[in-house]
Amino acid sequence: MCNYLHAWAESLKRIERTGAPDSDYGLLAASFDERERVELTFVITMINAWNRFAVGFRQVHTLREARDAEA
Repeated sequence: MCNYLHAWAESLKRIERTGAPDSDYGLLAASFDERERVELTFVITMINAWNRFAVGFRQVHTLREARDAEA
């Protein structure tokens, strides 16, 4: 089941390349009902959006800050 979700997450993350193929959606649909698919897709897209904001605004992860401070 996790492989299906991972495939769907990667498809959405790289949608410009993948186009979110029917094969990935079909695997997701076989494992999750409609509400679950909507919720999972929403969470995946929100994580991707926050990551893009963070990169765009040059946010540094706190673990990287701590590591860099130790160096």
